Amino acid sequence: MNNIEASEKRDYVRVPFKGNVTFRILTEDEFQAQYQEKENWSENTNRGLISENFDDAKKAGESAVDPNLVRFLLHLEDKLDRILGLLGDKSRNGMEVGSGIDISSSGLKFRTSRPLEEGQHLEMRFVVSRYPIVCLDILGTVTRVIPVYDQGSKQYEVATNLYEFDGQTTEEIMAYAFRVQREALRSKRKQ
Repeated sequence: MNNIEASEKRDYVRVPFKGNVTFRILTEDEFQAQYQEKENWSENTNRGLISENFDDAKKAGESAVDPNLVRFLLHLEDKLDRILGLLGDKSRNGMEVGSGIDISSSGLKFRTSRPLEEGQHLEMRFVVSRYPIVCLDILGTVTRVIPVYDQGSKQYEVATNLYEFDGQTTEEIMAYAFRVQREALRSKRKQ
């Protein structure tokens, strides 16, 4: 019984992803700055947003509002700006648009008309759920680029690995993967 070998070597489930992927190429310095910012953000968000000792802080002349609340509101404002950008001009802030192919909690594959190079760092944004809306803003590194010809035009399939900072991104992608698998099972049963 113990002689059974696993034929699948992957740690993650990969499912089709048909959404738009907006991306921007980052320089090494931009990537390191954003990586640090996201890492610091994830480390500091586990504390409460409002000071527990409101009266003590007020007596000391300090703000009773935790700095995390300010960071959270700035982050929320940035998200709203991005949503407005997606609704309007797609090339805002140097972002380009590709079309998703598949996704797992460790990587994303998408198609674009722009040739990218292995090792380039990307800032990526995409929606994995419309209701409730779940927009992911994530960093990745290009691991593979394959030129393909689609209806006479040259396109590029770009595979990226994704960087996880808070565990929330992995959970959102896994929830999406399970939802896709459930829908596939339901449609298979109906046939």
